[in-house]
Formats: sequence, C-alpha cells, structure tokens
Amino acid sequence: MQIELFTRAKKEFRNISALMLMHGILPYVCLAVFSFLMRFLPLSFYGRYQITILLAYLIPMFLTAFMAGIGAVWLRPSFDGLSKKVKGMGKYLIFLLGLNFFCSITYSLIHAILGMIHGSVGSGIQTFFTGNILFDGLILLYIVLLGPFFEEILFRGIILRTLDQYHRVFAILVSSMLFAMMHLNLQQGITSFFIGCFLGYVSLKENSMRIPILLHILNNLIALLMSVPILSILCLLGMFACFVGMVYLLYKYGNRISELFKQEYCTYRYGKMFFTRWTTILYIIFFVGVVMFL
Repeated sequence: MQIELFTRAKKEFRNISALMLMHGILPYVCLAVFSFLMRFLPLSFYGRYQITILLAYLIPMFLTAFMAGIGAVWLRPSFDGLSKKVKGMGKYLIFLLGLNFFCSITYSLIHAILGMIHGSVGSGIQTFFTGNILFDGLILLYIVLLGPFFEEILFRGIILRTLDQYHRVFAILVSSMLFAMMHLNLQQGITSFFIGCFLGYVSLKENSMRIPILLHILNNLIALLMSVPILSILCLLGMFACFVGMVYLLYKYGNRISELFKQEYCTYRYGKMFFTRWTTILYIIFFVGVVMFL
C-alpha cells in the first residue's frame, strides 16, 4: 500500500511540475509568435504596443485556464462541497488586509535594498495602461476578476488538493511556492508566497473554493488601488489597522491553527520526492533564468 502511494505521488508530482513548466514557457512562445505575426499587419508602432500589452496580460490567463483543464484530467482532484458558503468572512478579510500591510512593508524594504545594490529597479506590481478604453478595461477585468478566478482553480483547487492527499503542510508550502514562482518576479513572489499560504490554509480549513477566490479578488483590487498615490495612503492606514487586528486574531486563535495539522508528520520524504522530479528541476532552472534575465 505504501509503495503504491509513493508510486502515485511520483507520477502526480511530475505532472504538477510539468504543468508549471508549460505554464511558464508557453506565454513567451505565444507572445513571440503573435509579435512576429503583427509585423505583417498594417499597424502603427503604438497600435502594436497596445496589442502587445494586452496579450501580455491575457495570454497567461488563457493558459492558466488551459493548464487547469489539463490538470483536472491528469490529476482528477475532488471538488466535492467546495462551493459552499461560509459565514464569518470578516476575520479572513482582516487577516488578508493585515497580511497585505506586512507584505507591503517587507516588499518596500526589499525594493529599497535592491535599489541601493543595483540602482533603480522596477516595481513588482506594474499596471500598464494603453490609452485604449477597451484594452484597459480587458486588462482591469483580468487583474481584478478573471486572473484570481483561474489562478485559484489551478493553485488552491487542483494543485493544493492533489498534494493534500500526501501531506497538508507540504501541500500548502509547495502550492504557495509554485504560485509565487508563477509571477516570475522575485520581489512580488515573496508577497505572493505569504498570500498563497494564507489562501491555502483558508481553503483547506473551510473546505471551500469560494472564499479564496473572493479574497484573491480583493487582494488584487487592493494592489491596484495601491498604485494610485492618494488612495495608497488611505489603503495603508486601513491595512495598518487590520494588521493590529491580525496580531490580535493570532494571539486569540493561534492555538486553533495547529488543529488543521494535528495529524501531520515529517514532510521531508515528500519534499525530496517532489524536488527531485526532472520536471521540477527544469522548472526551477527556468524560473532562475527568467528572474536573472529580467
């Protein structure tokens, strides 16, 4: 029985990292193909720029949905009961906003340190506006609604629940790591990892996909508002208040968090198994190469 479990785990771990490898490579391939084809269209430079920016946002979304479909066929995770409504969203919202404040401060420190070492560095969260109302509307629709929906289906749905068959802590950490690496940005990835761990914990605790999808939508909306100078100050003040509330919630309910993991055991064997798959190694090499190049 144990041998069959490990044999199945090896296959599923390989399939998961293969999904992520395709998810990372295909957007660049598709964007390169479309950019080449646009050379033959009667478009101005600015017109090509608008289309390129739009494709840079929409191609990953469609590929995320496509990978979720492949993952559902390859891995066949159970989604029973995952659409149920859950009461008490308030504490999760407070925790999300408080975590955003913590991540914002951490991100700012990392950004400042990298700026002193390497000079001026780009922002981890970049919202490009093309000046075209239709294009900008599609980009905003992706950032706030479609992106969070498909990403949650893939990461907190298929990947998390497949890995949760073997080890709960391992499932949350690895799915969050893959979610962070998907952004292909080291600074933004750190924030994404913490947010991913929180969303993974909530999803498993409540056995729901609805809550992490809603929280992810709110998280992206906050990130978008933070890019507006005046609103960013108001957001930071609100998030600081929620950070205080988060500390209180951790103090009050911290012991209950361990209840979700009370039957867990050493994760080393599954971790070693996952990170020695050839597909995982290739994905890590691809991620490091992209981060270093960008």
